[in-house]
Amino acid sequence: QTEWHRLMREGVPDEVRLGDLVAAYLASLPPDGDNAATSRRQLSRFERFAGREAKVALLKPLKLTEYLRTHPHWRPSSVRTFVNRLHAVLNWGVRQGLISKNPISSTPGYKREGRNERKRGLLSDADKATAEAHAGPE
Repeated sequence: QTEWHRLMREGVPDEVRLGDLVAAYLASLPPDGDNAATSRRQLSRFERFAGREAKVALLKPLKLTEYLRTHPHWRPSSVRTFVNRLHAVLNWGVRQGLISKNPISSTPGYKREGRNERKRGLLSDADKATAEAHAGPE
């Protein structure tokens, strides 16, 4: 929450850095929720790729496309899940007044990558725990 308070004191919508926005967003999530752990892992990877000090206002769809190219093994549903998480951060930043607009979705002609795929059945808690235990640190 210290990071959040700093952003509220000093943040200028066009000057907010990616690392600060991601940290504030993650701090706003319930710590024990499934979404927090997965979001932290996925957004940290993108943050390292794009640069923690990158200005959010200057993010372009090309940066997202370049990042997705580093994960050619991702299925379309995984791509869409990541893209949705990134948009969640950016849209949350707009709602909180930290940034003036979502710089990616406000680009003329932008279309989200990936697609939703419905899977049959549910992942059991045991299978989920096993998958998360074997997930790499990246």
